[in-house]
Amino acid sequence: QNPHCEVMQARGLLAGSWATWGRVPGACVSVRGVAAGLRNGDSAWLGRERRRSMVYRQYPFEVSPKERTTNEGPRGTKQITSNVFVTNNVGSKFIMLNRPEVNNALNLEMLEDITDVYFKAYHEQWTRCVVLFGAGDKAFCSGGDVRSLYEAGIHPMDGPPAPQMEFFQDEYVLNQVIKTVPDVTTVALMHGYTMGGGCGLSQHADLRLVTEDVEWAMPECTLGLVPDVGSTFFLNELPDGVGRYLALTGTRLNAKEMMLCKLATHYIAWGQVPWMLERIESIEEHISERTIATTVGLYSENAFHSENPVLVAMEDRLTIHHEAIKQCFLHNTVAEIRAEVIAIKDGGGEHAEWAARTLPQLNAASPTSLAVALECLRRSESFQSLDLCLNMEFGVMRHLMAHPDFFEGVRAHIIDKDKTPNWAPEPSAAQVAAFFEELPEEQRLRLPYLEEWQPLDDDLQVKRVAAAKRKKAEDKIEALKLGSRDGRRMSKR
Repeated sequence: QNPHCEVMQARGLLAGSWATWGRVPGACVSVRGVAAGLRNGDSAWLGRERRRSMVYRQYPFEVSPKERTTNEGPRGTKQITSNVFVTNNVGSKFIMLNRPEVNNALNLEMLEDITDVYFKAYHEQWTRCVVLFGAGDKAFCSGGDVRSLYEAGIHPMDGPPAPQMEFFQDEYVLNQVIKTVPDVTTVALMHGYTMGGGCGLSQHADLRLVTEDVEWAMPECTLGLVPDVGSTFFLNELPDGVGRYLALTGTRLNAKEMMLCKLATHYIAWGQVPWMLERIESIEEHISERTIATTVGLYSENAFHSENPVLVAMEDRLTIHHEAIKQCFLHNTVAEIRAEVIAIKDGGGEHAEWAARTLPQLNAASPTSLAVALECLRRSESFQSLDLCLNMEFGVMRHLMAHPDFFEGVRAHIIDKDKTPNWAPEPSAAQVAAFFEELPEEQRLRLPYLEEWQPLDDDLQVKRVAAAKRKKAEDKIEALKLGSRDGRRMSKR
């Protein structure tokens, strides 16, 4: 019951108990604390039960950027809870999504907090790396908090702006920031459930790490939505209709399949994660994407290593059924795709079993979502930037907030859990086209274009800006060395 006890029981890889410790003022586990615990225990740390039995030591840390709520704690003390924990290192920032009770689903406050961290990282010239991971051992991020979107209710297009669009506005801004913020390398550690909005956080990162228990999917069509968060940008990079297959069916991928699709850049075993994070934390100067990639590479493994029993046991469905996926999902209408899948299923060939699994996935999804999602992917094939994709997706999501299928899907799968949604009939071509009508100017997506991110034309201005940034960093380092009051105050910024 002592909030400042030194030893506590862990329930997950890094942060299973961080969700509890975060409610204790000024207490958390640093990466060094995690690694110290590993040195005293089983360094392999492969089994879940063994992970839960590890012992860790607490170290001071900072809850930032905001104190979200204050609850009454034991003995009348005030306890701070936050859905985002940030560790500020010399050259990096570690961001932990802290809603393990709902698989780290994103809410509006979390999006605002993470975006604030990125803006601070950009303006702090010594911060060159941001690491994203989730609390607990079940999920990196299972997506957005669709229950709160459902509770806001349906809003017709001819009525006032839908309040749900504030969430999508902040979510898409964060996606764009992760993708485009200059001089900051983002490392996303995907473990457990990584779906929907979690894919948006990770797929726009520079380095995308997966562990052996990752389950990656874009299941929006089963909820009456369409894959968004820039998925029309990165799914179109997959060849031979694989992106369309993942978007329309919501198929879950394992670590090996993600490496094959290049949705992941590195495979890393659970037991190596604390050591890798400790190494990244120790890098204080000359930080670049190449430096971080080299560091990550020291702890990652070849996803196709023949001696790795975990990876050897993983199924590779994409390679085995590649020809069938190509044959079905390069069609331009849902009806043609479904007919091709049925033909393969009835044909009884080597892909018949795959078709028998795929057909129920198509049938379970909203017909409107399938048609609109396919049209999104078709239209975005010619887009050359993430901004164009996000703007298109934002308009589509506004129209979906005026359509009953999303609210029916959430009711059936999350609220009542009867798994029997009553979808609207399959839309006509004209009805699908209506989802892409341009929004009024005041309701459109507003992406940030900071003046500091734009190239400077005047050479003298470039030199002045560079000198000012260098002087600011040098002053902070010198103040920290002196240990003065100014140094301590600056270190808290």
